[in-house]
Amino acid sequence: WLGYEYVVFATQEWKKHELSYDTKNMLEISGVVEPWFNGADFEINKRKHSKKNPQKNPCTLLFMARMSNYKGFDIFMRLSKLFPDYKFIAAGGCTTYDPKTRIMTSGSKTYDLSGYDNLEYVGVVSGKAKRRLLASVSALIQPTRYFEPCGLNAIEAQLSGTPVIVSNCGGYRNTVCHGKTGFLCNLDRYCVMDEEDYDGDLSDWEKVLREREYNRLNGRYIRNRAM
Repeated sequence: WLGYEYVVFATQEWKKHELSYDTKNMLEISGVVEPWFNGADFEINKRKHSKKNPQKNPCTLLFMARMSNYKGFDIFMRLSKLFPDYKFIAAGGCTTYDPKTRIMTSGSKTYDLSGYDNLEYVGVVSGKAKRRLLASVSALIQPTRYFEPCGLNAIEAQLSGTPVIVSNCGGYRNTVCHGKTGFLCNLDRYCVMDEEDYDGDLSDWEKVLREREYNRLNGRYIRNRAM
């Protein structure tokens, strides 16, 4: 940020992260302005789940980002293998996708979805289709593997009353209230090369999904806090 007189950050966590690298410039007096959304633009998730028996509830999990390892798509694929009875939906951009072979390329990375029967790729979604999708799933999963400055999709999901399951780093720490609007889950390491698949511990993520803890969260509270 050297050379800038003033910088506006989207979250306190992002500002603190950048200050850890350089405190000798104007970053110290720079401000934080959180992203603004019109709550009326978002559809409300009308999930009707049993809080007493969350294991019996249907489960549809959404990944919404570019298909890449730094966004955690490899982790999303791995979770779909661990939970074959759940439905996993991936929405976002890639370089190429062949629906017959289910081979996807994204930059220099190739993903083979042919062995993932419970994982559906729906491509890029936007506008009403995006808002409808965010409001129709059990939870949004964003296992980001780098310092996410803010995480806009997580905010949009919460504005829909949809719980989020995200990495315990970056702006998510400011936008997600652990145990109330979603869950902050740990990874062994972050900031890896995009071509490197994550082979570390996923116990935090597995626990949330196995016990379906997100079904116990109050959708109205989630939306109100996001507002």
